[in-house]
Amino acid sequence: MKNRLIRIIKAAIFIILLGLIVIIANIYLTPYWRYSNDSDDAGESTRYENFYEMPDNSLDYLVIGPSNSYHSLEPMQVYAYSGITGFDLGGPSQPMYCSYYWLKEALKTQSPKVVFVDTGAFVRETPNNERILKAILPMKPSMLKLQAIKDCCSYDEDLFYTALFPLYQFHSRWKEFGKKDIERKSTEPYLTRGATIRFVSQNGIDAEEINLREEKNVTVSADGTVSTVLDAMPLNEDSAYWLGRIKELCDENNIEVVPVKFPTKNWNKRWSDEVQVFLDELGLKLVDLTGEANPAGINWDKDSFDNGKHLNYYGMVKTSRYFAEYIKDTWNLDSHKGQSGYELWDNDLEEYKTWETDEITELLEKNREKLDYFNEVALNKEKYLVLMAVKTDVSTYWPASLDGIMEQLGVKTDMADIRQQSYIAVSDGGKLSMEVVDPDIINYDFEWKDDSKALHSIHITSGGVGGEADIDVDDNSYAIGNSGLNIVVIDKKDGSFVSAASLGSNEEDLTFEKKEENDGENAFPLNEGNYTISDGNSSLAVEIKANTDGTYGIVDKKTGKYLSAGGLNKPGDTVAEEDDLGLAVTKWKIYYGTGGKYWLYSVFNGMTARLKDGGFVLEDLNEYSEIPQVNIK
Repeated sequence: MKNRLIRIIKAAIFIILLGLIVIIANIYLTPYWRYSNDSDDAGESTRYENFYEMPDNSLDYLVIGPSNSYHSLEPMQVYAYSGITGFDLGGPSQPMYCSYYWLKEALKTQSPKVVFVDTGAFVRETPNNERILKAILPMKPSMLKLQAIKDCCSYDEDLFYTALFPLYQFHSRWKEFGKKDIERKSTEPYLTRGATIRFVSQNGIDAEEINLREEKNVTVSADGTVSTVLDAMPLNEDSAYWLGRIKELCDENNIEVVPVKFPTKNWNKRWSDEVQVFLDELGLKLVDLTGEANPAGINWDKDSFDNGKHLNYYGMVKTSRYFAEYIKDTWNLDSHKGQSGYELWDNDLEEYKTWETDEITELLEKNREKLDYFNEVALNKEKYLVLMAVKTDVSTYWPASLDGIMEQLGVKTDMADIRQQSYIAVSDGGKLSMEVVDPDIINYDFEWKDDSKALHSIHITSGGVGGEADIDVDDNSYAIGNSGLNIVVIDKKDGSFVSAASLGSNEEDLTFEKKEENDGENAFPLNEGNYTISDGNSSLAVEIKANTDGTYGIVDKKTGKYLSAGGLNKPGDTVAEEDDLGLAVTKWKIYYGTGGKYWLYSVFNGMTARLKDGGFVLEDLNEYSEIPQVNIK
C-alpha cells in the first residue's frame, strides 16, 4: 500500500512538472511581437499588452481594423489636442471577424462612446495565417478567446491547432531562443496607445514593388507620385457580415459605430461607393479620408513611409488632429486632462513630448546635428579657441546655413569660394586672429596663452587637394582629418580639449569625435523676452520663450498664440497659431544668419519659415541656396 502511494505521488509530481514545463514552454516559445520604431513589425504583443494595462472605463473611443488604422490615428496626439482618450486595437491585414472579437474583448473593461472601424477589410484577399495569429495569441485566455479561435481560425487546421496550443507550430523555436524571449517586453517606451509610428518619408518605390494583392492592379500618378491601387475588386461579403455583428454589439452597449477609410493611395472611389451601399443598409455613413477631398490635408510627397500605402509620422499627426476636432465636435466630449483617474495619460503625455522630439531629432539628425554643433560653438565663442583646417576641398557641399555661424567666429572668407585650396583659420574668443587661403600646403605654428597664462604650442596643417589636415596642441593631434573642414575647439580657461568635428567635402555628413561634454553651456542665441521679427517688408511682434530642450516657443503678441507648424509640411503652407501643447509642432530652433540676422527652423518638419503679410509661411530648407533670414530685435 505504501509503495503504491509513493508511486502515485511520484506520478502526480511527474505530471505536474511535465505540465509546468509544457506551460512554460508554451509561453516562452510563442513569439513575442515587440514594438520598435526601427522594426517593420507592428508590435502586436506590445500593443495588446498595453491595452490590458488601461484603467477600466477610461477610454472614450476605440479604433479597429487593418494596418491603415494604427498608422493613421495616434491616440496620444488626439489626447494632447483634445484631452479625449482612445486606443487602437487594429492589426496588420486584420479581418473584420478579428476586429469583432477584439472589440468584444475590449468591452469587458471599457465603455467607449464611439468605435471607428477602418473599412479596408472589405477588399482583403485570402486571410494571412501569421497575421491572424498575431491578432489571436495576445488575447488573454477566456471562453471568448476560444470562440474567437473557432470563428477566426477554423478555415485552416494548422492555424486552428496553433492558436489553441502554440507549441504545435513553435516547438522548434528553442533553437533561436534568446534573452529577448525571456524579457518579453519592449525595450523602448510605448506611449502611442496602439498606434505604430514610422519617422521616415519614402516616395520612390517602383509600383511593381508594392503589389499588395493578386487582384488586378493599375498604376496611377498623382502630383508626380507613382502608386498602385486595385481595380474593380469585389467587396468581401464575409467582412460585410462581421461589420453587421459589430454594429449589433455596439447597439447593445449604446456605442456609436463610425466606418472610416483612413488615408491611403491603395484605395479608389469605386470601393468607397460600394462600401457605402452596404453601409446604407445599416444606417451608417462612411467617413472617407481618401480621394480628392483629402480633408486631413495629406501631402503624399512627404506623408507616407511606403509610397502611399500607409501614413508616416507627419501624415499621422494631420489625421490625428483632424479626428481630435471631429470627435470633440461630434460627441461634445470633455477633456480629461488633469482629472482624477487619468494620471496615467497625463504622465505619459509629458514623456511622449520628450520622446517625440527626440525621435524627430534623430530623423533629421544629419542636418540638426551639424547645425546644433556649430551653433553651440558660436554661442560660446568667448570661451573657446577654435582652430580650423581644410583637407582636399570644402566648397562642394558647403551649407549656406553655416554662413552666419562662421561669421560669428569672425571668419571673413566665403567657404563656398575656396574650391580645392588649402585653408586655415584661428578664432580666439570669437575674434579672428589668423586666416589664410592658398593653393599650396599651409603649415602654421604659433604659441598661445590660455586664461591662466599657461603657454601652449599649436601646429596647423592644411594640405588642400591630395594633402592632409592636422591640428596639434602641445603635441596632441586632435583633428579628425577627414576631407572637408576640420575644426578643433580648445577651452580658453585652461587649454583643455573640448571637441573636434569634420564637415565632409564629398558628402553631406558631419562626423563627430566629442571627448567631453560642456557643462552648463549656453544653448540659446537669444534670451527670453519680447522682440519684433522683421524682414524689411513685414514684421511681427512676438514673445520668445526658451524650452528646456534647447528649442524656442514663439508667441504672437497680438493673438497670444504660439507659432506652429500645425502638422503642415508643404512649401507655402501658412504657419498656424495655436495653444502650446508641448508637442514638436510648436518648437523652433533659431540659428545665426549673416549680417546680424537669424533664421527659423521647425523642429517638427525640418523646414524654415519666412515672413509674409505679417505672418510666416513654410519653406523647404535648401542649405545650398539662399535661406530666408529675419531681423530679431
